[in-house]
Amino acid sequence: MIGPCAEALDRATDACIDFLLQHQCADGRYVDWDLPPGSSSGWTTGYVGCRLASLRGRFRPRVAAAVRSAARWLIDNEAAGGGWAYNDSVDCDADSTANAMLFLSLVGSPVAHRSEACLMSFRRPDGGFSTYRADEGLGSWGLSHVDVSALCGCALLTRHDRRDAALESTIAYVAGQRNRAGLWDSFWWRSPLYATRSSLAFLRAADAPIDLASTRHGLHSVDAGNAFERALLLDSLLLAGVEVGDDRISALLESLMEEQLGDGSWISEPILRVTRRDCIDPWNCADPGPLHADARRLFTTATVLAALGSARRCLPASETPRARDRRRAAIAARLRPRCDGG
Repeated sequence: MIGPCAEALDRATDACIDFLLQHQCADGRYVDWDLPPGSSSGWTTGYVGCRLASLRGRFRPRVAAAVRSAARWLIDNEAAGGGWAYNDSVDCDADSTANAMLFLSLVGSPVAHRSEACLMSFRRPDGGFSTYRADEGLGSWGLSHVDVSALCGCALLTRHDRRDAALESTIAYVAGQRNRAGLWDSFWWRSPLYATRSSLAFLRAADAPIDLASTRHGLHSVDAGNAFERALLLDSLLLAGVEVGDDRISALLESLMEEQLGDGSWISEPILRVTRRDCIDPWNCADPGPLHADARRLFTTATVLAALGSARRCLPASETPRARDRRRAAIAARLRPRCDGG
């Protein structure tokens, strides 16, 4: 199967960027989700910011102002003791803090020592990271979660060598959480694809030796039920070493391109699970907790943006109009009959 061309991916990416730029608040933050504590600002700004800051090539100048504005908002709204939260009505958590730290590192903004100290306060003896601190009385929310631990590991890699003892233990924890299908189970998400994508990204960044044959097999068998999950599956396949010309990757790209809405976004569906605090392994639980959609479609759209960027970097560079004209002129010159004077 032949997937979309580079130019088509670029058009989809441009439309996606337009949507995200139009939905940034005037003060720089991004707001999404409607969970019991309200809408998310800190968590969402860090997550969307990371995806925008990861863009390359001609897309970077397009998002530069938005990225700077989001970074300033995060710096100005860090908790007094360090760290970030889902929003300003709840305590700091490891997921929001790691997203903010990673984003600020990507854009070259300073990350205070108190930020890392806050992140490390969520570290558990097994090398993983809990979303909330174990002493906060939140049950399973205070246990190690691989979907959060992998992100925390990525944030720490921006500040420490992978041979750091704490990072080594996190690498071992994440690598050891792979299930029999070759994937990683998500505590907070409907499918294993979020945790799998995060774990693969962390293990690659840490240059951790791991055989991904079972992961590739598992990814080819997993069902992705919506645009958010299709984007995560696409990114996971690429991180696992599957070539961009693979039939599954081509099909995912085709689906995502067809599903893009006229405003540049993708439909949001219930993807985030607010896991019950008495549930340790929600992937094995009949009633693990309610699912929620990102009501403003920012999380889903930013996730697709990242996957399109990953795929685009694997394709040949687009030909600029000037380069195309030069190529055509050169061909015409070679075909033009030679005229000898005299």
